[in-house]
Amino acid sequence: MVQRVKRGNFKGIPYTVIHRPVKYARLEFLTGELRIILPYGMGVREILTRKERWIRKKYQMIQNSLVEAENLPIENRSHRELKELVIQYIQEAERSLGVKVRKVQIRKMRTKWGSCSSRGTVTINSLAKYLPDRVLRYLVFHEVNHLKFWRHDRFFWNSLKRFFENVEKMEDVLFSYWFRIRGKSF
Repeated sequence: MVQRVKRGNFKGIPYTVIHRPVKYARLEFLTGELRIILPYGMGVREILTRKERWIRKKYQMIQNSLVEAENLPIENRSHRELKELVIQYIQEAERSLGVKVRKVQIRKMRTKWGSCSSRGTVTINSLAKYLPDRVLRYLVFHEVNHLKFWRHDRFFWNSLKRFFENVEKMEDVLFSYWFRIRGKSF
């Protein structure tokens, strides 16, 4: 079945509704745009009303990040320089966390800065070449930390807090860099 797309506005927040063959409704902000994925036949009003608080909070966070992003400094490393620096930070994280990364990948990713597989592969978005050293180091530690703590639970965050003073601020900065770098050409 063909997906149906409809655009709208909910209390000043623009959104796109996509009907797909899915079982459950899903809300997501993809690079600042609210996308509502719905099963065929489901109306949008109920989900908007039920999730209004979450939508407003996330939308405001994105608006704040867009403002903050305008003045963030940008690095410009080559792919080789990025990989060397990532490997250096991975080695530091391995020693600090007592884990072993099996494989390192640098590749373009559409929706995130990095990932860590259960098999020990750490993947870093190639756009990270524009991140300052301290933010790149945080990103690498975040991903390697998943080898020790799979979920983003209190154990995961407490582990990161041993190496970074303000983890919440680092997450916000990384989020703002997404808007600074995503879709820009330097």
